[in-house]
Amino acid sequence: MITTYWAPRFFDGESILHNVLFCLDDQKVVTLEAGKALTSIKLPPSDVQILEGIVSPAFIDLQINGGGGVLFNNTPTPEGLNKISLAHQQYGTYYYLPTVITDDVAIMEQAADAVANQIKSSDPQILGIHFEGPHISQPKKGVHPAQHVRGFSERERAIYQRMDLGIKKITVAPESVSPDDLAFLRQNHWHVAIGHTNSTAKQIKPLLDQGASGFTHLFNAMSQITGREPGAVGVALSRKDAFAGIILDGHHVDYDNARLAWTIKNENKKTHDQRLFLVSDAMATVGSNDARFNLFGTDIKVFEGKLTTEDGTLAGAHLTLLESVKNAVLELDININDALKMATTIPANFIHSELALPVRIGDQRQLIHLDDKRWQATLLS
Repeated sequence: MITTYWAPRFFDGESILHNVLFCLDDQKVVTLEAGKALTSIKLPPSDVQILEGIVSPAFIDLQINGGGGVLFNNTPTPEGLNKISLAHQQYGTYYYLPTVITDDVAIMEQAADAVANQIKSSDPQILGIHFEGPHISQPKKGVHPAQHVRGFSERERAIYQRMDLGIKKITVAPESVSPDDLAFLRQNHWHVAIGHTNSTAKQIKPLLDQGASGFTHLFNAMSQITGREPGAVGVALSRKDAFAGIILDGHHVDYDNARLAWTIKNENKKTHDQRLFLVSDAMATVGSNDARFNLFGTDIKVFEGKLTTEDGTLAGAHLTLLESVKNAVLELDININDALKMATTIPANFIHSELALPVRIGDQRQLIHLDDKRWQATLLS
């Protein structure tokens, strides 16, 4: 069924178009015409749905650990993924990489099977998989379980050689992988991000030169800048070619630091040169009435908007990309166009997805209606 919409603002992934009349047939863009004042539309008013606010491509999140009461590590099944997907849809996130944090290799195998199942069944929401660990640094493991931090084994290598996982991302620490390990990952088409690392700039730069292309949750669980050592943060900010995800909840990263990162990585740059994007790092509590969950035997609960263990260690985020975009606009004073790029086009560029292309007639693309006064999002069809 074809539905006709009119929106005063339409973000196409590159820029904001004004007074846009468009038609959708399910998720297919049938028509798209800008500069159409409402008074010029020769259709009965009842045939056109007027959308105040802004229309945008649906959000793309490259780091979702859970939602709807489900943590992917705890429920690495197609059913678990379906619940996570539904939880995030209500906040405008449609496309994502289910993320498995450091765990037993059997959990990694089950998670890979679940993702492969969804991709085989043409689930458009599941873009692929993100393994955050287990090849990370013990000193910077954060809430990741120490007993599962490790190097490569043959079982992991078998997972990494799979060709049925869609888009593949992995977070590693430079001090925990060898040049041969990195070459193996790149040969098997993994997007390699640096994170959970205590490494020096001297250790990090060779990985970037050899094919690593980004950093996981900038500022968090990584070596910091000092006067004589750039650390992971310094390299992430100084390398023009390096992408970086950032958790914008005000708890993981101070807003002044986030604004600085945006200024360095994105401001006054063309879209294809922008490198900072938003991730939620969402846990099971998002889209759920449950304010706590269990992670490797540790009780995690929501306290003052953040997820922590009893000793106050951050454990993922109680956050959506919708809230992240809101915070970018209201807390960082970034315009809505640039904020939306950080939740759509830039992460798509990092994973080399066609979703980075501007919306055009004929596209099969999930769009959302964003009310940027009440900060609510609705899927369009």
